[in-house]
Amino acid sequence: MSREEIRRIAAFLDRKDEWLEKDHLRRIGLKYSLVEKSNGDCVFLMSLGNGHRGCSIYPVRPLQCRTWPFWTQNLRTASAWAEAGEVCPGLNNGRQVTVEQIEAVRLKDSWEPGEKSPVADSGDTTE
Repeated sequence: MSREEIRRIAAFLDRKDEWLEKDHLRRIGLKYSLVEKSNGDCVFLMSLGNGHRGCSIYPVRPLQCRTWPFWTQNLRTASAWAEAGEVCPGLNNGRQVTVEQIEAVRLKDSWEPGEKSPVADSGDTTE
């Protein structure tokens, strides 16, 4: 995660210091990452009830999250894509996008607030 993404999340959470607490953010070498729960889920992934889950910081989620499910490990094989679909019921449900649209998002270095992703859904927070 970039420092700008951290700042945006902190502002969204109304943190005046523009930083995240250690239960949300961890350092890995010289970089930062969101904390994951013991089951591998992001600390910001919450239950919405009725078996649905959603991101509690969806409008300011980092670029890495914005590119899900088009992560390299999910695109390697059809079985990897199917495995990702087992943990994300939203996978394969929605409008289709082109390889060019996917790569345009995957290769970005940053994003701007209000920028709509060509691969994102219409703002639904469910996974």
